[in-house]
Amino acid sequence: MEALRHLLGAMLFCGVFLLGKLMVSRRKKLADKLTPEFVDPEEVSKVFLYSGRTIETVSAIAGFLEAVAFLVLAF
Repeated sequence: MEALRHLLGAMLFCGVFLLGKLMVSRRKKLADKLTPEFVDPEEVSKVFLYSGRTIETVSAIAGFLEAVAFLVLAF
């Protein structure tokens, strides 16, 4: 049962990793749609770039740790 919980956690972190990749790849569109006319969309684009990369990094590390925990408990 504990191994299943870690497997589900690894799958969740994979989804979060893909969300971060989506933020990085579509940062220009997101910045253009979310900024008012008097704000530079390039500034907001950088926020999406850095936060998306941070989400990717953290979720990749956490997902790896969950996968290792699953393997240790399963075998």
